[in-house]
Amino acid sequence: MKYTPDGYGERCRFDAFCKTVLRNEARTHLRDLGRQRNREIEFSALSQQEMDKLCTVDEYPSDSFLFTAYGYALHIRDELVADAFASLPEQEQGILILHCVLELADGEIGGLVGNVPQRRPAAPHQGPERIAETIGGRKEETEMKQPTFCGRELLPLSVIEAARAGDPLAVERILRYYDGYMNKLCTRTLYDLDGSPRVRVDEYMKRRLQSRLIRAILNSP
Repeated sequence: MKYTPDGYGERCRFDAFCKTVLRNEARTHLRDLGRQRNREIEFSALSQQEMDKLCTVDEYPSDSFLFTAYGYALHIRDELVADAFASLPEQEQGILILHCVLELADGEIGGLVGNVPQRRPAAPHQGPERIAETIGGRKEETEMKQPTFCGRELLPLSVIEAARAGDPLAVERILRYYDGYMNKLCTRTLYDLDGSPRVRVDEYMKRRLQSRLIRAILNSP
């Protein structure tokens, strides 16, 4: 009798789920590129007014007056405004800096000014047993021959559950597992600066697929 381990159906469903997410995100990316190309316009076709909107003016620290409070900095370029700001009491300066830089409400400013932030305790060290379980899977799953789906060994159920719970090691293992599949989806004909075509992996597209897969895993039931 052929051995079917516990969770085989769930592992197959997770594999199909991840591939569907990646395929749909690849289609969305290519569709966005098509829309972008349809809306692009050459610089030579822009009016002078539209060209003026694209220019920028360099700013230097010496062009403004700097005021700091609670680790935040406020730059004021107008000399008269800076003189008036400097004449305020130190506490009022700090409140205004928090209001202008962080755009906090009065209640939030009061809580920040009145309370000294405490350092968060360091996260407990992850023991070797936890890492071994996440990366290698359960002991009973590794002792027997792992089932395959479409000719490829499936991810252990323990890794899937850990990834859904937000374990970074498990998420990293899933990304490595689907790395080849993402490379296949992201292989496109790109052009060098001299216009020469080259078939290669679109790294920007691949990062987008990776981000979408991570969000899908963390939000999956």
